[in-house]
Amino acid sequence: MTDFSSNPEFQPVLATPHFCLEVTNPESQREEDKYYRITGLNSAITCLLDGDANVLLVRQYRPSLETYTLEFPAGGIDDGEKPRDAARREIREETGYASRIFSLGSHFHLMMNRTNIRDYLFAGLIEDTAETAMRESGIDIEWVSRSELLQKAFAGDYLQLAGLGILQLLGGELELDMWRASDTQVVEAMRGRLDRESY
Repeated sequence: MTDFSSNPEFQPVLATPHFCLEVTNPESQREEDKYYRITGLNSAITCLLDGDANVLLVRQYRPSLETYTLEFPAGGIDDGEKPRDAARREIREETGYASRIFSLGSHFHLMMNRTNIRDYLFAGLIEDTAETAMRESGIDIEWVSRSELLQKAFAGDYLQLAGLGILQLLGGELELDMWRASDTQVVEAMRGRLDRESY
Protein backbone atom coordinates (compact mmCIF):
# COMPACT_ATOMS: atom_id res chain seq x y z
CA MET A 1 0.00 0.00 0.00
CA THR A 2 1.40 3.39 -0.99
CA ASP A 3 1.75 5.99 1.77
CA PHE A 4 0.34 9.10 0.10
CA SER A 5 0.37 11.51 3.05
CA SER A 6 3.29 13.45 4.45
CA ASN A 7 1.40 15.57 6.99
CA PRO A 8 1.02 14.01 10.47
CA GLU A 9 -2.03 16.21 11.18
CA PHE A 10 -4.02 14.11 8.70
CA GLN A 11 -5.00 10.57 9.70
CA PRO A 12 -6.16 7.90 7.22
CA VAL A 13 -9.85 7.04 7.27
CA LEU A 14 -9.86 4.80 4.19
CA ALA A 15 -6.76 3.57 2.34
CA THR A 16 -6.79 1.89 -1.07
CA PRO A 17 -3.99 1.20 -3.58
CA HIS A 18 -5.24 4.20 -5.61
CA PHE A 19 -6.07 6.88 -3.06
CA CYS A 20 -6.47 7.58 0.63
CA LEU A 21 -9.19 9.52 2.43
CA GLU A 22 -7.72 11.45 5.37
CA VAL A 23 -9.13 13.58 8.16
CA THR A 24 -7.82 16.17 10.61
CA ASN A 25 -8.96 16.07 14.25
CA PRO A 26 -10.30 12.51 13.96
CA GLU A 27 -11.11 12.33 17.71
CA SER A 28 -13.38 15.38 17.65
CA GLN A 29 -17.05 14.68 18.32
CA ARG A 30 -18.02 17.71 16.24
CA GLU A 31 -18.05 17.05 12.49
CA GLU A 32 -17.42 20.75 11.74
CA ASP A 33 -13.99 20.44 13.43
CA LYS A 34 -12.93 17.76 10.95
CA TYR A 35 -11.54 18.38 7.49
CA TYR A 36 -11.38 15.60 4.92
CA ARG A 37 -9.10 15.36 1.92
CA ILE A 38 -8.15 12.81 -0.73
CA THR A 39 -4.50 12.02 -1.31
CA GLY A 40 -3.01 9.91 -4.06
CA LEU A 41 -0.21 9.69 -6.57
CA ASN A 42 0.76 12.93 -8.27
CA SER A 43 0.03 12.83 -11.99
CA ALA A 44 1.61 13.75 -15.31
CA ILE A 45 -0.62 14.92 -18.18
CA THR A 46 0.66 15.61 -21.70
CA CYS A 47 -0.71 17.44 -24.73
CA LEU A 48 0.75 15.84 -27.85
CA LEU A 49 0.44 17.23 -31.36
CA ASP A 50 1.42 15.77 -34.71
CA GLY A 51 3.05 17.52 -37.68
CA ASP A 52 -0.38 18.83 -38.74
CA ALA A 53 -1.18 20.21 -35.26
CA ASN A 54 -3.74 17.49 -34.54
CA VAL A 55 -4.17 16.51 -30.89
CA LEU A 56 -3.54 12.95 -29.70
CA LEU A 57 -6.24 11.64 -27.35
CA VAL A 58 -6.71 8.31 -25.64
CA ARG A 59 -10.11 6.67 -25.18
CA GLN A 60 -10.60 4.46 -22.14
CA TYR A 61 -13.33 3.27 -19.81
CA ARG A 62 -13.62 5.22 -16.56
CA PRO A 63 -15.61 3.24 -13.94
CA SER A 64 -16.14 6.38 -11.82
CA LEU A 65 -18.07 7.97 -14.71
CA GLU A 66 -19.44 4.65 -16.04
CA THR A 67 -18.46 5.55 -19.60
CA TYR A 68 -15.61 5.77 -22.08
CA THR A 69 -13.80 9.10 -22.08
CA LEU A 70 -11.43 10.96 -24.38
CA GLU A 71 -8.37 12.28 -22.53
CA PHE A 72 -4.83 13.48 -22.95
CA PRO A 73 -2.28 10.74 -22.14
CA ALA A 74 -1.79 10.82 -18.38
CA GLY A 75 -1.09 8.74 -15.33
CA GLY A 76 0.30 8.52 -11.85
CA ILE A 77 3.90 9.29 -10.97
CA ASP A 78 5.49 6.30 -9.27
CA ASP A 79 7.48 6.69 -6.05
CA GLY A 80 10.94 8.05 -6.89
CA GLU A 81 10.00 8.77 -10.51
CA LYS A 82 10.54 12.23 -11.99
CA PRO A 83 7.38 13.85 -13.44
CA ARG A 84 8.87 14.14 -16.95
CA ASP A 85 9.91 10.48 -16.91
CA ALA A 86 6.40 9.51 -15.78
CA ALA A 87 4.89 11.55 -18.62
CA ARG A 88 7.09 9.86 -21.22
CA ARG A 89 6.34 6.41 -19.75
CA GLU A 90 2.59 7.04 -19.79
CA ILE A 91 2.75 8.30 -23.37
CA ARG A 92 4.58 5.15 -24.45
CA GLU A 93 2.26 2.83 -22.48
CA GLU A 94 -0.98 4.47 -23.59
CA THR A 95 -0.17 5.44 -27.19
CA GLY A 96 2.87 3.43 -28.29
CA TYR A 97 4.70 6.60 -29.32
CA ALA A 98 8.11 7.87 -28.33
CA SER A 99 8.08 11.59 -27.63
CA ARG A 100 10.06 14.75 -26.98
CA ILE A 101 8.27 16.90 -24.43
CA PHE A 102 8.71 20.06 -22.41
CA SER A 103 7.14 21.10 -19.13
CA LEU A 104 4.45 23.74 -18.73
CA GLY A 105 5.04 25.44 -15.39
CA SER A 106 5.96 23.81 -12.11
CA HIS A 107 2.83 21.96 -11.01
CA PHE A 108 -0.88 22.60 -10.61
CA HIS A 109 -3.85 21.38 -8.55
CA LEU A 110 -7.17 20.51 -10.17
CA MET A 111 -9.29 20.35 -6.98
CA MET A 112 -7.63 22.56 -4.39
CA ASN A 113 -10.48 22.25 -1.90
CA ARG A 114 -10.33 18.47 -1.33
CA THR A 115 -7.05 17.01 -2.60
CA ASN A 116 -3.32 17.68 -2.40
CA ILE A 117 -2.52 15.78 -5.61
CA ARG A 118 -0.12 17.64 -7.89
CA ASP A 119 -0.65 17.68 -11.66
CA TYR A 120 2.50 18.12 -13.76
CA LEU A 121 1.73 19.34 -17.28
CA PHE A 122 3.73 18.73 -20.45
CA ALA A 123 3.47 19.27 -24.20
CA GLY A 124 5.20 17.63 -27.12
CA LEU A 125 5.22 17.00 -30.83
CA ILE A 126 5.07 13.58 -32.49
CA GLU A 127 6.27 13.89 -36.07
CA ASP A 128 6.67 10.17 -36.75
CA THR A 129 3.23 8.63 -36.17
CA ALA A 130 4.45 5.05 -36.50
CA GLU A 131 3.94 3.46 -33.10
CA THR A 132 7.21 2.38 -31.52
CA ALA A 133 5.86 0.22 -28.69
CA MET A 134 2.88 -1.94 -27.76
CA ARG A 135 0.01 -0.03 -26.17
CA GLU A 136 -1.85 -1.00 -23.03
CA SER A 137 -4.93 -3.08 -23.69
CA GLY A 138 -8.26 -1.30 -23.27
CA ILE A 139 -6.93 2.03 -24.53
CA ASP A 140 -7.57 3.32 -28.04
CA ILE A 141 -6.03 6.41 -29.59
CA GLU A 142 -7.69 9.10 -31.62
CA TRP A 143 -6.23 12.09 -33.45
CA VAL A 144 -8.49 15.15 -33.62
CA SER A 145 -7.98 18.65 -34.93
CA ARG A 146 -8.00 21.49 -32.43
CA SER A 147 -11.35 22.68 -33.79
CA GLU A 148 -12.79 19.15 -33.43
CA LEU A 149 -11.57 19.04 -29.83
CA LEU A 150 -13.28 22.33 -29.06
CA GLN A 151 -16.52 21.09 -30.68
CA LYS A 152 -16.31 17.86 -28.65
CA ALA A 153 -15.82 19.88 -25.45
CA PHE A 154 -18.90 22.04 -26.10
CA ALA A 155 -20.94 18.96 -27.05
CA GLY A 156 -19.98 17.11 -23.85
CA ASP A 157 -17.92 14.49 -25.71
CA TYR A 158 -14.64 15.68 -24.18
CA LEU A 159 -14.73 16.16 -20.39
CA GLN A 160 -11.12 16.45 -19.21
CA LEU A 161 -10.88 20.01 -17.89
CA ALA A 162 -7.11 19.69 -17.36
CA GLY A 163 -6.61 19.06 -21.09
CA LEU A 164 -8.33 22.32 -22.01
CA GLY A 165 -6.21 24.11 -19.43
CA ILE A 166 -3.04 22.63 -20.91
CA LEU A 167 -3.97 23.98 -24.34
CA GLN A 168 -4.45 27.45 -22.86
CA LEU A 169 -1.08 27.29 -21.06
CA LEU A 170 0.55 25.99 -24.23
CA GLY A 171 -0.88 28.91 -26.17
CA GLY A 172 0.60 31.30 -23.62
CA GLU A 173 3.98 29.55 -23.82
CA LEU A 174 3.97 29.66 -27.64
CA GLU A 175 2.39 33.15 -27.76
CA LEU A 176 -0.40 31.80 -29.97
CA ASP A 177 -4.16 31.41 -29.79
CA MET A 178 -4.32 27.61 -29.85
CA TRP A 179 -7.87 27.64 -31.19
CA ARG A 180 -7.29 30.09 -34.05
CA ALA A 181 -3.62 29.88 -35.06
CA SER A 182 -2.86 28.03 -38.28
CA ASP A 183 -1.51 24.49 -38.17
CA THR A 184 1.79 25.75 -39.59
CA GLN A 185 2.12 28.44 -36.92
CA VAL A 186 1.47 25.94 -34.13
CA VAL A 187 3.86 23.28 -35.43
CA GLU A 188 6.68 25.76 -36.10
CA ALA A 189 6.27 27.27 -32.63
CA MET A 190 6.26 23.79 -31.06
CA ARG A 191 9.44 22.82 -32.91
CA GLY A 192 11.15 25.99 -31.74
CA ARG A 193 10.09 25.39 -28.14
CA LEU A 194 11.19 21.75 -28.24
CA ASP A 195 14.59 22.76 -29.57
CA ARG A 196 15.09 25.00 -26.51
CA GLU A 197 14.29 22.37 -23.85
CA SER A 198 13.19 18.78 -24.24
CA TYR A 199 14.24 15.18 -24.13
